[in-house]
Amino acid sequence: MGVNLGVYKGFLGMSDSNFVNEINKRRTFAIISHPDAAQPFNA
Repeated sequence: MGVNLGVYKGFLGMSDSNFVNEINKRRTFAIISHPDAAQPFNA
């Protein structure tokens, strides 16, 4: 399952190279902290 990036490029009005550069600059690894994340699931 892929994402059609053409829709986003068109929306942002960017060229291919600018679009790829922005993605590469903003690509980060996120650690999401949530209070329930460490809790075991009890049904």
